[in-house]
Amino acid sequence: MNEPIAENRYTLTKALFDEGMKRVSKENYAGFAKKVTWIVLAAWLIMAVLTVVLGQGYSLLLIESVVTAAVLLWVNLYLPWDKRRRAWKTLSEQVGEASERTIRFTETGFTIETESRSLSAAYTEVESVLETDRLYILLLENGTGILVDKQGFTAGHWADIAQLLQS
Repeated sequence: MNEPIAENRYTLTKALFDEGMKRVSKENYAGFAKKVTWIVLAAWLIMAVLTVVLGQGYSLLLIESVVTAAVLLWVNLYLPWDKRRRAWKTLSEQVGEASERTIRFTETGFTIETESRSLSAAYTEVESVLETDRLYILLLENGTGILVDKQGFTAGHWADIAQLLQS
């Protein structure tokens, strides 16, 4: 195996996990949520106009508005929160509440190790890199997201890895 050019160590906490998941969902879920929001608002507008034109009364319009607001809250707030909650529950059942992670970067790829397993990937499998205040997130072709703590480098630097990802 190639010699490591960088190493990153961190403890995966719920706060770091949530930060990564929020960033990934912002990238992937935002388009879906926006489309659903516009469709629901268009349907509400049509129902509101029909309710007023047909003289059905404003109480029906109020009920339609409450239901529309509930659907929009469910799509834009509850669903993303529930996805993060379920993903964290699954992960913490597999590897524990706060698991230590070590990522070793070589010239050709990287290996991430936890107490219970390891995963290796080549840089060619990385589709994109996202960034938050505390993390870099490597999104792989298979949908896996690898969190890299910006403060976790015990050897090497992110700039070294970024160059390899671009080539």
